[in-house]
Amino acid sequence: MITTNYDDPYADYQYAGFFGMIKYLTNTTFENVKVRGVIANKQFESIGIAAGTLNWLGYTGEDTEEHDEFLEKWQGYIMPNPYIKNVVVKNSSITLTSNHTNSDYPTYIGGIAGIVYDAENCIAENCEISYKKTGNQGFYVGSVFGRSNGYLNSKIISCGAENTQMDLEYNGSGTLHSGGFIAYSGSEIADSYTIGGSLTASITSKANIGGFVGGTTSEEHSIINCMSKDNSITILGETSDCRGTIGGFAGYSYIEILNCLSSGNTVSINDTTPTSCSFNCAGFVGGLYTIGMSVGSVANSLSIGNNISNTYGDSSGTSGFYGTTAGTILYSGVKDATLSGGQTDVFGPRSASISSCIADSAEYGNENDLSIINEWDEETIVDTLHLSKTYWSFSPEKIILTEFDSMGE
Repeated sequence: MITTNYDDPYADYQYAGFFGMIKYLTNTTFENVKVRGVIANKQFESIGIAAGTLNWLGYTGEDTEEHDEFLEKWQGYIMPNPYIKNVVVKNSSITLTSNHTNSDYPTYIGGIAGIVYDAENCIAENCEISYKKTGNQGFYVGSVFGRSNGYLNSKIISCGAENTQMDLEYNGSGTLHSGGFIAYSGSEIADSYTIGGSLTASITSKANIGGFVGGTTSEEHSIINCMSKDNSITILGETSDCRGTIGGFAGYSYIEILNCLSSGNTVSINDTTPTSCSFNCAGFVGGLYTIGMSVGSVANSLSIGNNISNTYGDSSGTSGFYGTTAGTILYSGVKDATLSGGQTDVFGPRSASISSCIADSAEYGNENDLSIINEWDEETIVDTLHLSKTYWSFSPEKIILTEFDSMGE
C-alpha cells in the first residue's frame, strides 16, 4: 500500500504512486497495488498507480522560469521524451480525498500515471479509482492516464483500459474532466481502446466526460484508430448549475478524430432540477470546437448501439452522434441509437459542417436537416462513407476496428 498525506509547507508540488516522478519506466507489471491518501493544498498534484508523473527530473513540466532554463540548457541536444512502455497495472486501486482550494493548478489522476509524455503498450485491467473532492479548482481523472503533455511531438500508442471503474464526487465550482482512457489529451493517440469500463460522477458544477477521452487541447494532434466499447457513464447532478459535454467516445475535442468507434456505450444523466441545467450528450462526441487554427473534426467514425438518456429536458441535447459542433464531421454514421430526454436528434443539431454521413433510422428528429443518408449496408459503408476495409470489418450487426482483434491477447 502506498499512502500519500504529504503536506510539506515548503513544497509546491506533490507526486504519488509506486514511483512519484520517473523519467523512464519499461517492462513492468504492477498488481494489487493500493494508493491511499489525502491530497494536500499544493499548487500541483499528479497521482497514478505506477507513477505520479513521467517527466524530466529537472523540472515540473509547467511553463515556469525553471522550465525555460532547463530547455535552454539542453538546446541543440536530441533528448528523448520521458516514456512508459510495456507496463501493465492489474487489480489495483486509488482512493483519495481532497479539500484542494488553490485556484492556480489542478490535480491529475490516472490508473497508470497522472501525467505522461510518450507511452506504448500500456494496459490497465480491473482497476478502480475513487476520488472525493471539495474546492473550486477542477481536476482530471482517467482510467489509464490523467493527462498527456504535447511537448516534442509526444505520442500514446497501443494502450488500453479493460473493466476499470471510477467513482468521483465533486463539490465545487470548477470543472471535472474524465475519460475511460484519458481525461485530457495534448498528444497524438493511436490504436488504443477502453472496454467494459464504468464511471459514476456526482457533481455540483461542470463536467466534460467521454468513454475514451474527456477533452483535448487545441494543438495540432489527432486521435486515430481508437475505440470506446461497452462502457457506462452515469452523471448525478446535485445543483441547478450542472452542465457540460458528455460523449460515448469523447466529451469535447478541438482536434481531429479519425477512424474511431463508439459502440455499446450507455450514458445516463440524472438530476432533480432538470430544467435548470444543460448537458450536450451524444453517442460519439458531446462537443466539437474551433479556436484559432485548430478545428475539431471527426471523420470515418461510427456510433453504434449507444444508449443516451438525459433528464434535463429541452435545455439539453441528446443525439446519436454529436451534441454541438463548431467543427466538421465527414463520412461518419449512426446505427441502433437509443435516445431519451432532452432535444433528441438522430445524428445531431442542424449544421452546415456535416456532410456524407449516414443514419439507419429516422425515428428521432432532424432527419431532413442534414445531408444524412438513411441507408445502412456494406455498399453504403464502404462507398459513401469511404470507410476502407483496411480499417473496418463489416457484419450486419456490428462494425469493429480490425486492429483491435488481437489486442489484449
